[in-house]
Amino acid sequence: MTMSRRTYEPHSSIDVRRYDSNSDIAEILTEKKNYDMIIVSNPTKEQIIELTNNGFSHKPKKLRYFIDLPKSIEEYLENVSKKMTKKYQKVNELVEKKDIEIVFENGGDFAAFGEWQQNVYDKVIGNKKRGINRLELNHGAEIENNTFYSAPESEKISERIGIYLKQKGKICAGMIVSKFKDGAFMDGVGECYSVSYSTSDVRENEMLKSLNPDFYLLLKAMELSFNEKHKVLGGGMETNLYGDYLPVSILEYKRRQKYRPIPDKQSGDELIFINKLPEEKFCFPVMFHSYGKNNSLETNIFSNNALDETKIRKKYHLEGENINFFVLTDKTVVS
Repeated sequence: MTMSRRTYEPHSSIDVRRYDSNSDIAEILTEKKNYDMIIVSNPTKEQIIELTNNGFSHKPKKLRYFIDLPKSIEEYLENVSKKMTKKYQKVNELVEKKDIEIVFENGGDFAAFGEWQQNVYDKVIGNKKRGINRLELNHGAEIENNTFYSAPESEKISERIGIYLKQKGKICAGMIVSKFKDGAFMDGVGECYSVSYSTSDVRENEMLKSLNPDFYLLLKAMELSFNEKHKVLGGGMETNLYGDYLPVSILEYKRRQKYRPIPDKQSGDELIFINKLPEEKFCFPVMFHSYGKNNSLETNIFSNNALDETKIRKKYHLEGENINFFVLTDKTVVS
């Protein structure tokens, strides 16, 4: 399969000034009001101390997400909403009735993957306002060489498995889970699976739209983890900024499923200063996680109007966590 290549620069729609560990602190402070956003990559301790005292936030560049695995699916379902549980049970019933078929695929078989990629993933990503075809961007060579499942280019991953749902003979949903080698996903957990991609085409399928097939597939991935006695199930890695090209709905969805974030150490840290949030460039609210006391993560929320803290905590499942709120005045951020 021949695929085109393209590069992507995060925050490409935003007026960003980038600095690094060699940049002069005085220059950074002079320029910070002249851009939508200032980012200092891999800052020094001196930069961190001086710039956090001048309105910058110290944050991981990227985050890994994971679920601490309970003893069973039933125990997990006790801690999510009743609505999600009912949808899972409904899909289970349809599978038992053979109205929906579940397909597992790995090794050299790519039939389900090819159909899912072309008819579901590519279409769904293509219809998104800021969609990025990560399969094409990150795995084009593996797909062309038929090594996507069995011989990933990443030294951290031993294999991938595809989990798909079929309705009326057609693939309608799919999830790709990657198996990370011992300690490669996060310290102290051994081998584990992590969800790399999950997409379903519910636009023209009212039944699927009401059933959240991605959640059902997540629990199938969880069953794989139980079978191999894993401690956690990973939820992939994301850029630590929601509201630009990553919608805040992704963060909401992950937290609803009981994922927790940790910094991705290999990606490094950065300092960020947000000066302006032009409404034509962002989807509000804008969020990111930064380091708080004892390097614990806290949430920063930027909006164009005052927000109800209780509602925000409930909606994004942030109960008991430290939150810093920032509000726009004439499109400029103020505390």
